[in-house]
Amino acid sequence: GRKRLDRLDRHSDLPLRLILVEDCSTDPRVAPFLAAWAEAPERRNQIRLLHNAQNMGFVGAANRGLTEARAHPGDPVILINSDTMLPEGWTSRLLAPLADPGVASVTPMSNDAEIFNVPVICRRGALAPGQADALDRAARLLHPTEGLVEVPTGVGFCMAMAPRFLGLVPQFDRAFGRGYGEETDWCQKTRALGGRHLATPHLFVEHRGGESFGPQAKQRLLERNGAEISRRYPGYDREVQGFIRADPLTTARLALGLVWAAGRQETPVPVYLAHAMGGGAENDLKRRITRDIAAGESAVVLRVGQGHRWRLELHSALGTTKGLSNDTAL
Repeated sequence: GRKRLDRLDRHSDLPLRLILVEDCSTDPRVAPFLAAWAEAPERRNQIRLLHNAQNMGFVGAANRGLTEARAHPGDPVILINSDTMLPEGWTSRLLAPLADPGVASVTPMSNDAEIFNVPVICRRGALAPGQADALDRAARLLHPTEGLVEVPTGVGFCMAMAPRFLGLVPQFDRAFGRGYGEETDWCQKTRALGGRHLATPHLFVEHRGGESFGPQAKQRLLERNGAEISRRYPGYDREVQGFIRADPLTTARLALGLVWAAGRQETPVPVYLAHAMGGGAENDLKRRITRDIAAGESAVVLRVGQGHRWRLELHSALGTTKGLSNDTAL
C-alpha cells in the first residue's frame, strides 16, 4: 500500500532507480494507485512502472524486473517484496557489504525471514506499531562489518544482489512457479561460482509475510519447491540444520531480542540470576518463566556454571535464544 511505498521513498538514503512490477492484480484499485504514485512530480523520471498483461507469479514478475534492471549492468539490484516495511537509512547499510567482490547477496535481520528472524531463529513474530523502527535503531548500533555472518542462502523479501553475480545468473529459475525457493536456488548457483551470501545485523526490516498467497497456498508452495531444492542440492537441508544448531547470528539475535522484549510489554522484563546445578531453584525458575510467558511477557536469565562465565537466555512465547560469553562487560 501507500505506506510501504512512502517508506521506501522517504527512507532511502541513496539514489535509486525504482522498478515497480504490477503483476495483474485482481484488485482493480492497485494499477491506478501505482500509476498515480509513480507519476507524482517529485518521483517522475525516477520510477519505471511495468504492468503485466497476465499474472506471472512472483518468479515471473521478479524476472521481468531483473531484466529491466540489467539495463545498468554495473549496478547492484535490491529485491523488495510488496509486504516489506523499510526503515530510515536502510539502503546504504544493505548495500555496504557488496563492496567485497566475493559477496553475492546481503539480507537484513527481520521478524519473518527464517534464519534471519529476531528474537528466535525460524520463528515468525508479529510486531506492534513502531516496534520495527525501534529494533532498527538498535541494529544501527551494531558493528557494520564485524557482525556480518555468512549464511547458506539469502531471503528475497529484501535482498541486495551483486552485479557481478547477476551477470552470471541473471534470472530466477521459472521451475519455482509462483514463488518460494527461487532465491535459494539463485544463491546455490552463485555459491557454486564463488559467491558468498551474508546476513547483516546492522539493519532490521519488518516483513509482513504471506500476504501474497495466503497461508494454505504458501504451505503448498513451500512443500513443493522445498522438495525441488532438496533434489537439486542434496546437502543443503543438512547445512541449514547445522546453521540453526550453531546459530552464528546469536549475538545479533540476543542484542535485538532484548530490545524486542522490552518494547512489547508495559511492565519491566524480569532478569533472573541463576546457576546450572538444577534442583529446587531450577524448578522454581521454570515456574516463574512459565508464569511470565503465560502473561504474554518475556524473561531474561543470566546463568553461571555452563563452562563459560555467563549464559544469557531470552525466553518468550516464540521460544528461547541463548548465548555463552566470558565477557562481563558485554
